[in-house]
Amino acid sequence: MVSADQALQSSDRHPTKPSQFRFALIGLWAAFSWPVLHLTSHNYEELQRFGIDGITQIAAMCGAGAICATSTAIIAARISPKNATYLVTVLTVTSLLFFFFSFVYGTIAETLTRLGFTHGAGIGFIALTVAIYAVLWRMRHLPQIAMAIAVFVCVAALVPILTLILQGSLPIAAKQIEPRIDLQRTGQAKAHFSSTRLPVIATNQFTKNNVFYIIVDGYTGDRSLKTIVNLDIRAFVTNMEERGFVYVKESRSNYTGSAMSIGSIFHLDYFQDAKRPHLPNNPRDYFPIVMGRDPLPALLDIFKNQGYALYFSESWYCGCNSSTVTCVFQTSVFDLNQVSQLVLTRTPLKKFLPSLFYLHVDAMAPIDDRFLGDLVTRDKPAFIFAHHMQPHSPYYFDRNCDPIYADDKANRMLYREAVLCTNKRITELVSRILAADSNAIIVIHADHGSGFLGNEQYADRKEHELPKHALDERTETISFIRAPKECRQWIKPNLGPINTARFVLGCLSRTKPDYLLERVLVPKVTSGGAETLVEYDGFRVDIPVTTGDRMAP
Repeated sequence: MVSADQALQSSDRHPTKPSQFRFALIGLWAAFSWPVLHLTSHNYEELQRFGIDGITQIAAMCGAGAICATSTAIIAARISPKNATYLVTVLTVTSLLFFFFSFVYGTIAETLTRLGFTHGAGIGFIALTVAIYAVLWRMRHLPQIAMAIAVFVCVAALVPILTLILQGSLPIAAKQIEPRIDLQRTGQAKAHFSSTRLPVIATNQFTKNNVFYIIVDGYTGDRSLKTIVNLDIRAFVTNMEERGFVYVKESRSNYTGSAMSIGSIFHLDYFQDAKRPHLPNNPRDYFPIVMGRDPLPALLDIFKNQGYALYFSESWYCGCNSSTVTCVFQTSVFDLNQVSQLVLTRTPLKKFLPSLFYLHVDAMAPIDDRFLGDLVTRDKPAFIFAHHMQPHSPYYFDRNCDPIYADDKANRMLYREAVLCTNKRITELVSRILAADSNAIIVIHADHGSGFLGNEQYADRKEHELPKHALDERTETISFIRAPKECRQWIKPNLGPINTARFVLGCLSRTKPDYLLERVLVPKVTSGGAETLVEYDGFRVDIPVTTGDRMAP
């Protein structure tokens, strides 16, 4: 292929210097690099969810786009040398319109709405694009315009990197030194928990049962289900009890959001409370980033030191960081991963090719017969954590788990259908697990409830201002535990996420768990705009465990 300089030098009348053309090409590459660089800065928390592997797909796509655009520019420069820099500028602007499509389109739609028009955003976008190209054509002989656009794009691409450096948020800087759990080799050691002390577990003390820990996101409790969607799940509860599960009737989440609620499971503690406001915060303490950090959080560190293999079945919300755990769900090479979707959802592809942006929500189906068969044939016990992104919106299935396509994220009947599908998925998964490993410890509970009352009747109130019945719906959760008979007496009827995780460790070591007080912590925005946590004690019921400290295995 002819070089850029050769293409430009092929015409004596060409007014643009080769250096200007090359700098315009740098601007073109910056335009394709910007989405990836921006992700590492403004969406750095998203990147941390998936690890560095998650960025390779979108980086390859942007790199391929830049190569194709550069090749096109060089060929065009050969055909029309005097318009070479102009053609590169057009390609640069086209790439910006592509990556900023949702922003530009949304701005036009919002402007038209304020003017009283309900349609026309698409026509407005086309008109704006034509106008931009027309202006560029009229100014095609002014190299200053091309250089200004190239400088603008280069600066925009560099800003995210400078932001990371100034904030000390680069991956190397983000790695912090944290104390590891003290695992003592004392056969008499107990699993001791408190709000200020990490567990101390004797090495090789665990019974080596496989542990399946399943989160069903946003699944509210049976009382709220009757109230908000007129659904009675007694038959489902009875079916689970007949399979050896204990139904935790008064279970309630300790936080109102997934990031803190699930994060606290891995910390085995209230890692954020009224005394430790969660803004400003360390994203590495929150789910799902907490799973992929080094050193591991308390729960995973304990299992790893006890010789357990660590598995994670992901959903779109979290993604799987293969550097710390083995990923159960594997996407096809032709599927867009979560990071790629995050970038490309801002482009026209989301509007014209929506099938590319399917959100993986089913974390239970990948735990199939093949996976379970391989699991039980290994000598090493396993801890399998799954985040099933249902019945939380968006809703993808009807009650029979057949696909549906709905954009409504606040539809009670769609939520009802999602609950029924989730029950079906739970029943199927439990059947597969018990057929492969009847001794497995199985935990299935929600990270928080639904929020229809708060979003509909009290949309003008903050969470800490919600009345008791609205907070009840938001924090009441479904919860089932299947454990050996030696442990069942320690299952309190109001175990929340943190104490449920503590129960699992206590059961594996056959040591009575030292439970924390069940608390509900709700976000509150202060008068100064800062966000903190306040404790709501309207649901507090302390139910002690009165059985002996230790049971025979």
